[in-house]
Amino acid sequence: MNKQIIFIIIAIISLFNSDNQPTVKWNNITKGLTYNIYYNKSDKKAFVPDITVNNKLYLNDYKSIDSFYPINVDSLCVNMEQDIYAFCLFLNSSHTQYLKAFTYEGALKNEFSLFEIGYLNEELFKGSKKYHTDYISFETESQLALGMTLDSVLDIKGDKCVFQKRGRDSLIVYRIGIDDVSGFCKKYNMPGYSLYLSINNSKVNKIVYGFEYP
Repeated sequence: MNKQIIFIIIAIISLFNSDNQPTVKWNNITKGLTYNIYYNKSDKKAFVPDITVNNKLYLNDYKSIDSFYPINVDSLCVNMEQDIYAFCLFLNSSHTQYLKAFTYEGALKNEFSLFEIGYLNEELFKGSKKYHTDYISFETESQLALGMTLDSVLDIKGDKCVFQKRGRDSLIVYRIGIDDVSGFCKKYNMPGYSLYLSINNSKVNKIVYGFEYP
């Protein structure tokens, strides 16, 4: 199993771990990912990938950190997840939302290839280095944000996605491969792009989007 597949699995597990508690046993997770999966093939709207946070921080653009967080960017500290993935952690102004900006091995300093937006609680990221911002909330350039409804997501991004339901939780996955006719991934020289949205009680509670691990 290569790093790309491992990272996709970790992202899916993270999304379904919607209460931000320690992940349940691996067997329960993999079992939960094998049912209630639907693949929509509507041609009503083409999927357009999101690449920014608040129209300031861009995927694979190390210079954009100067616009997003223009405070001591040369000394940003990264945290480690499962001793494999490095990320910088940013909080919104009310400390109710977090942004994890992942940097991949071999990337330039302050170059991020994957973003995760979620709700913050007191125990989440305990002990991790956090950077406080003045942003009221975090969102993508297409205005995907925490708390929006499933219908709103489909109105914005279309329904050419994989949809999975488990109890009151749902997972929506949009993906673009290296061979997509748009040439999006080739432009960035990355193997694939994915957007994951976790839905709990009909509202988005976590968003993960960016490039797959090369």
